Amino acid sequence: MHDLRVTFSAAPEGGYLARLAEAGTPSAIEVPFKPFLTEDDYENLRWYLEDFMDLPDGGAVVRAKRVERDLDLWGKKLYEALFPNEESRQLLDRLLASPEPRELTIATQDAALLRLPWELLADPAGHLAPRVSVRRQLETPAATPPREAELPLRILYIVSRPADAGFLDPRLTAKAMFAALDPLGGAARVDFCRPPTLVRMEELLREADHAKDPYDLVHFDGHGTFLPHSQIGALLFEKADDSSGASVSSVMDLVPADRLGNLLASYRIPLVVLEACRSATVGKAAVFRSVAPRLIQAGVGSVLSMGHAVHVEAARLLLDRFYRELA
Repeated sequence: MHDLRVTFSAAPEGGYLARLAEAGTPSAIEVPFKPFLTEDDYENLRWYLEDFMDLPDGGAVVRAKRVERDLDLWGKKLYEALFPNEESRQLLDRLLASPEPRELTIATQDAALLRLPWELLADPAGHLAPRVSVRRQLETPAATPPREAELPLRILYIVSRPADAGFLDPRLTAKAMFAALDPLGGAARVDFCRPPTLVRMEELLREADHAKDPYDLVHFDGHGTFLPHSQIGALLFEKADDSSGASVSSVMDLVPADRLGNLLASYRIPLVVLEACRSATVGKAAVFRSVAPRLIQAGVGSVLSMGHAVHVEAARLLLDRFYRELA
């Protein structure tokens, strides 16, 4: 894998110094960097991704066109800020010229940097996203022992639909997942967590662990949220009425990020898919109180998650491609 890694340190005059280094090489280039998006910018981005398509008419169209112009501008400004000179651009050119897979890694624990829309990066040829994968990573991730995967690939699939949380059709993305995994036949096994309570999920994880047949992937399909006032993320399981794990009339159970992360990490789950809106949302200051970063900090290997409320068709397209590549 070809990787250009970007880390950050505080600059004496304010802002940051971005350190660009090719994976496996000790040499690096430092460039000054300052985040430039305002809170109004982030709100406009959220509105465009989450609300605009519900009513794309009237004054909303005017606002959307303004945001679209901003998206292009932000992508160019991010590129110019991160690659301001010939030396830094040569690093990017070498990455883009290398065989796939190619990754641009933003490695930091700073919320102001993690929440930037790095996926918008655009050089003179256009957006980088179709040509290189952008990932966020802790600057100094905890050392976790690798776990070898064996066939069959074991997936624990949790479909949570509390009656008091709004309707999400579970059929579209489940169909995409099974279609992608179908070529594997018996080499993939999907277990459903029924009822979709935290108690039942832990019970299944424990049983698999005791049987020395642990799950390779946990997929949560449901609602997620980020509470801006308390700056904490949560997933909406269904509430269990007793230790058996049975659900109570599909009442929501808000499971905070730290509790979920500690549980999944204790069973050494290497990959978690959060098909849940705002499960990757990063707060203004408390990075590790949102769901995905908290899972990473707790020791989960990798997390695929969503920073905004995502339309169900967008989720279907993403997960279809993801599971086909995984298979």
